[in-house]
Amino acid sequence: MGKRKPAYDELAFVDIPAHGQTPRYHDFAINRRPLSLILTEQNARVTAGVFGWQESKVELRYALQLLLRERSELPSERVPLYICERCADLGCGCIAVKVSEYEECVVWSAFAYDDNFSKQTGEELTSSFPELRDYYFLRTQYEEALDRFSAGRRMKKKP
Repeated sequence: MGKRKPAYDELAFVDIPAHGQTPRYHDFAINRRPLSLILTEQNARVTAGVFGWQESKVELRYALQLLLRERSELPSERVPLYICERCADLGCGCIAVKVSEYEECVVWSAFAYDDNFSKQTGEELTSSFPELRDYYFLRTQYEEALDRFSAGRRMKKKP
């Protein structure tokens, strides 16, 4: 019997129109479902996504963090996904995710409210949304989804 291929989640982006103080932004879509909706179902207060409304050099930094090519600015080492819609300052708080890589797979886990004053380190991550499952992306599809923000930079290669 042949080895069965694992089912991976799919990352894409959807445009979210401006409303109130929230600017128009590109939301993460996992398996064709906006992540902001998934988080709202977990009682999260979702603000603006990190893509689609900031300077391209700022968005590039977030893309490189999601690609594990650059370290996160958060002490927890999580990567911000949603930030303050007024000032984009991580001190105002954000919703962030732990990004890991395993062979051909990129994993999002331990979604949480975070900020750059947090005492939590990468070693002791807990989730603010314990009912939210981890997401597993095939590395090539994940890179393709982030390519428009990453200026073509690829995921780091294993040593």
